[in-house]
Amino acid sequence: MLVFELDRPNDAWPVDAEIFDASYEMLEPGICVKRALTWLVPLVDVTGGNPDRMVAVHTLEGIETVRAGDFYLAKGVQGEIWPYPKKKADEIMKPAE
Repeated sequence: MLVFELDRPNDAWPVDAEIFDASYEMLEPGICVKRALTWLVPLVDVTGGNPDRMVAVHTLEGIETVRAGDFYLAKGVQGEIWPYPKKKADEIMKPAE
């Protein structure tokens, strides 16, 4: 599945079909909302506290290299991991209660 945000159509990412089914709810054709929790930990906490360290994260789609201080390490419904931009998390995510 290819997922993107309505207000950011150029910001798209692939989602495995099985993970999509476990994570998203279809509201209407072409419109869905993520219902599953995404666990986030600051990447600097995982890499020893150096925000400038470049980290290679092995995702389902391949290796992504990111700056630790700019990303969280995200974990999904099947244990899959990926780097998640801190700026984006601050804009659109809210803590689970």
